[in-house]
Amino acid sequence: GRSDSPGLDAASYSIDASVTALADVVDQALPGAATGGRFHLLGQSWGGILAYEYARRAYAGDASLTHVPMSLTLANTPSSVARVEAAAMTL
Repeated sequence: GRSDSPGLDAASYSIDASVTALADVVDQALPGAATGGRFHLLGQSWGGILAYEYARRAYAGDASLTHVPMSLTLANTPSSVARVEAAAMTL
């Protein structure tokens, strides 16, 4: 929580920013796939929160997400995004 991160503020670590970054990684990993390319998504700990949010948005029809996971596996993931966000703001 107290590591040096020059040039970054708390918003850089928000769920929205992180899901956008995850979407970029997925798009790069599936470059030849047509829109709607399917893949398996695994998230652990904080990554589980991001994976869940990515999948939730993809299945809700978020137009910014071009690939929809066909499965979602969460490992060691907190059960409440709101609690994690609140705790993160205290760091």
